Parts: sequence; C-alpha cells; structure tokens
Amino acid sequence: MHAEQPTSDQQLRADIERLRAEFTDTQDLYREVCVLLFFRHGIAPTANKLYQLVRKGSMNAPAQALATFWEQLREKSRIRIEHPDLPDELKTAAGELTAVLWSKAQHLAQASLSSFQAEAQAAVVESKATTASAEARAAQVSSDLKVAQDDARQKTEQVAQLQQQLATANANSASLLAQLDGARHDQSLLKVELANARRDFASELAKLRDSVKLADDQFQAAERRALLEIDRERTAAKQLRKDLEQSQTLRNKNDQQHRKDIAALQLELAGARQQLGQLEGGLSESKTQNSVMAKQLVELRRELSVAASDAARARGESVMLKEQLTMVQTRRVPESNTKRIKRAKNPQA
Repeated sequence: MHAEQPTSDQQLRADIERLRAEFTDTQDLYREVCVLLFFRHGIAPTANKLYQLVRKGSMNAPAQALATFWEQLREKSRIRIEHPDLPDELKTAAGELTAVLWSKAQHLAQASLSSFQAEAQAAVVESKATTASAEARAAQVSSDLKVAQDDARQKTEQVAQLQQQLATANANSASLLAQLDGARHDQSLLKVELANARRDFASELAKLRDSVKLADDQFQAAERRALLEIDRERTAAKQLRKDLEQSQTLRNKNDQQHRKDIAALQLELAGARQQLGQLEGGLSESKTQNSVMAKQLVELRRELSVAASDAARARGESVMLKEQLTMVQTRRVPESNTKRIKRAKNPQA
C-alpha cells in the first residue's frame, strides 16, 4: 500500500461526480466513494466525510456503506493472506500489517461513527425542532391562508357585486344621460313652442278684446231689443190671459159634453161586449164543429187513399186481363183461319 499522497479537492469532487453519474444506487455510490478515498487518494473514509462529499440519502446511508466497505476489505485481506503461494514471512508481515490497518480502520471508523451519530442526533433534534416550528408555522400559515381565502372570497363576491352595481349604475347613467339629452331637446322645443304660444296668445288676446268689445256692443243692442220684446210679451201675455179664460170656459163646456159622450159610449161598449160574448160562444161551437169536420175529413182522406190503392190494384189487374185477352184472341185468330182454309179445300166438310 502506497503512502498517502496529497490531492486537490477539485480532483476528488470531479471523481465523485463521475461516480455519481455511473452509479444511481445510493449504497453502491457510497461504497465506490469509500474505495476511491481509501485506495486512490489514501484517505480513510468516515461517515461524516462521505455524507459531506455525496449528500445523498439519509444520514444512516454512509454509515451502513462504510461498515459494509470495512467488512468486505477485511474478508478480501484475509483471503490474500491465506493464499498458499505466499511465503510464511510475507504471510506473517501481511497479517501484522492487515491487523494494524484493521485496528486503525476500526478505530477511525468507530470514532467517525460516534462523531457521525452525535452529529446525526443533534441534526435529528434540530430537525425535530425545525419540524415542530415549521408545523406550527404551517398551521399558522394554513389558518392565515384560510382566513385570507375567506376574506378573498368575500372580497371577490363584493367586487363582483360592486362590478354588477357599477354596470347597473353605468347603464342607468347612460339611460339618464340619454333621457337628459332628450329632455334638453324637448326643453328647446318647448321653449320654441312657448315663444310661438306667447305670440299666438298675444294675437288671440287682441282678437278677444276686439270680440269682447263687439260682443258688448251687441249685448247692449240686444238688451234694448229685449226690453222692447218684454213690453210686447207683456201685452201678449195680457191677451193670452184673456184667451186662456175664454179657453177655460170653452173647455168646461167641452168637458161636460165629453162626459155625456163617454156615458153613451160606455152603454155602447156594454152592448158590444154582450154581442162579443155571443160571438165567442158561436165561435167556440164553430171550432167544435170544425174539429169534428176535420176528423171526418181525415177519415175520408184515409178511405180515399184506400180506394185509390184499390183502384190502382184494379187497374193493374185490368191491364193484366187485357193482356191475357189479347193473347187469347191472338191464338184464336190463326185457328179460325185454318178452319176456313180446310172448308175451302173440302166444301163438303
């Protein structure tokens, strides 16, 4: 085994990076780093040193890899020492050297392991404290986050409501602006119409004043005519009273005559009612006779219908008899002609 040679930290890290790319398994990588340190760079590997160089896996990974490396190294050294081709002196020297190396390696490994375990325990304690603090901060952050989310949700809803209200307000504002423009336009039109109305009103007022004056004159003239008419009406009323008195006298006379005429008419009406009663009795008797005659007429019509049916049937039978008679006569004529022919041929017959 060569003496330990000084090496640069950059070369060591470059070799470790090469091994990191070649070996993906954590234990294999730590084992190869142990071989690199011990055999190539002459550095006794420790768990703390391995973890500082590799920084992979948990803190127990380099300690486990280091124990495996020393176990394999001890086994391989024992095989070489017990090889049958070696001289006894070399076997003894090799055994003593191996024992010294193994003792030193065990001592270094034990010291490294104790240091690594202390550091690991301190790191675990610190990690637990850090974890507890982180969990507390995480719980606080989660609570704050929940509150912030609720607040954000409320703010979002409020923003949505405000946006909706703003949109409604904008729409209302636009509508109001349009109405305001329309109102301004209507106001300008109304001003024009008001000016025209004032001008027309002034003209109409002048015409009305003229009309009132004319009407006043006409009223005064009509009043004078009315006074004259009243005087004439008074005179006519006096004449009408006289005529009314005469008419009343004449009406009284006519009423008396009407009463006499009504009494006479009442007598005539009583006689007419008596005659009407007699006529109604005769009419009832006539209705009874008419009912009897109607029944007789219905019976006669029925008999006439039966007679018509019999006549039709008789006519049918007569036609049939005529046809039969014609047929008989037709058959007899040839027979008589045959007899005449026979008598002509045989006169003695």
